[in-house]
Amino acid sequence: MEILMNPDAVRNLSFASWGGEAEHIRPDRDPVRVVVATSDASTGELCNSVLNGAGYDVESISEEQQLQQVLHSASSVILLIDKHHAQAIEPDISRESKTVAGPGCMTILLESRDGTLPSLKEWNATFDEVLSLPIHPHELLSRVRTMTHLLQLAQENQDHMNMRAEQARMWSVLHAFARTASSHTDLDDLLEKLVVTASELTCSRRVSIMLPDEKHEYLRIAKAIGIDEDVIQSVKVPIGDAVSGRAFELGRPVITQDLNRSPYRKNAYAYTSFASFPLVYTSFSIGSRTVGVLNLTERVNDRPFEKWELEFVDVLGSIAGSTIDETHLRRSRDNAQDAIVTALATLAEYRDNDTGLHVERVTRFSLLIAGELQKESPYSDRIDEDYIKCLRRAAQLHDIGKVAIPDAILLKPGKLNREEIRVVQTHAAIGRNAIRTILKSSSGVDFLHMAEDITGSHHEWFDGSSWGYPDGLKGEEIPLSARIVALADVYDAITSRRVYKSAMSHEKAREIIADSAGTQFDPVIVDAFLRREMEFMRLASRLSDRGKVNEHSQEIMRRDVA
Repeated sequence: MEILMNPDAVRNLSFASWGGEAEHIRPDRDPVRVVVATSDASTGELCNSVLNGAGYDVESISEEQQLQQVLHSASSVILLIDKHHAQAIEPDISRESKTVAGPGCMTILLESRDGTLPSLKEWNATFDEVLSLPIHPHELLSRVRTMTHLLQLAQENQDHMNMRAEQARMWSVLHAFARTASSHTDLDDLLEKLVVTASELTCSRRVSIMLPDEKHEYLRIAKAIGIDEDVIQSVKVPIGDAVSGRAFELGRPVITQDLNRSPYRKNAYAYTSFASFPLVYTSFSIGSRTVGVLNLTERVNDRPFEKWELEFVDVLGSIAGSTIDETHLRRSRDNAQDAIVTALATLAEYRDNDTGLHVERVTRFSLLIAGELQKESPYSDRIDEDYIKCLRRAAQLHDIGKVAIPDAILLKPGKLNREEIRVVQTHAAIGRNAIRTILKSSSGVDFLHMAEDITGSHHEWFDGSSWGYPDGLKGEEIPLSARIVALADVYDAITSRRVYKSAMSHEKAREIIADSAGTQFDPVIVDAFLRREMEFMRLASRLSDRGKVNEHSQEIMRRDVA
């Protein structure tokens, strides 16, 4: 086990939020295959010559059984078939439903021009394309390239649907663990639940939890599944050494996707992927500390770890880390809730390279506004210490719905088109529904009710205009907590750099927000912001992703201090 986890046998796999060099997770798809079924030798030779020259893998077939295999192939295939071969499989063709081939195959009928035009309409209703003979090379290549693009789009769409379904399953597993984690008072029971959850989450047969000894010199296996008892008892990994020791010391995941290239492969088990995740406790007051590591390997079908799968595991590690720490130190239930909310909120941040400390800034800005409203405003009687306590947790989840937005849209460097904007806007309703799912099986967690209001309504406009979404709420119809977070979120969006824009100054943000009083924002909340704007500027500077603000803003702060 120690040899298997030698650091020289692995490479660090890091994502945008972890730093380091990126590594491709998803293997390239199989290339589109072209199959030619024609009884005319010259036509077959022309197809082979043109398509081979364009880089396609071309295969010629003639047997009916071979045709059947191609039609229902699981891989992406383009079949060029003449009328003679098409008639041989005619009993299997349904003209009404156009099911001559499965979803992985697209068909082009090679149709002669020698007086058989009446049959052209007949066959055109069945096949994807009809190409007239004799074939023009440019037209052949154009048709095949178009179908290649369509097959790739179909495969990408199917991959996305499969990923969304798997994400939904993983969300369910993660929520179930988060709901029950803070109720465990026995460490052994908690670790048992954790290894089972990790195995279910990642479809891994071998899972282990390693915890440090009292002197923090070694890691030992505290709980495992799929590992022999004698191995569990014998493993002793120095902190900072091997994969698990490095993950513990560095406080970030260490993953290898290919142990076959490792010099230690001779002593390895029958798998190629290995991941070691730190179990991290995080809070605003003390920062982060690692309390153990979660090791995963021997995946079903030996599948490599996908980037988005590892993001879920990292969140599981954060939730587990906070709960283990609470169990060790008998900390209050509130601290565990803080860590769980922070971990869930961070899942949305992992998707976006440029959000940085966005969640923490929006939360702090929201608390500034609420504190001012509590002192002097028409809302003073609504805001007490319990309200602010709930807001501190709930505001962190305002963008949790973004985990469902595809990377191609969320990380797009340019402007979004109308359809992409519509997809992004679904994150509000998705986040609200996710919180509702947790609420159905939770009790005594007041901040989740506020989180439901914030996630679903922080993009509504105060005047009820069509710019707001998803429900077109107006004025007091919008929950107060959502109105507070709405301004905090926009201020941070204006003053932070993104892949598609540069950061603007505090003065520009102040101007935009002041001009939006009564339209986008509640005027009472805008007034509270203006009374605390210098604290907004200082906080934005202190928590800046780049650690600095523009020189003009710095000069204003210096004058204010003087």
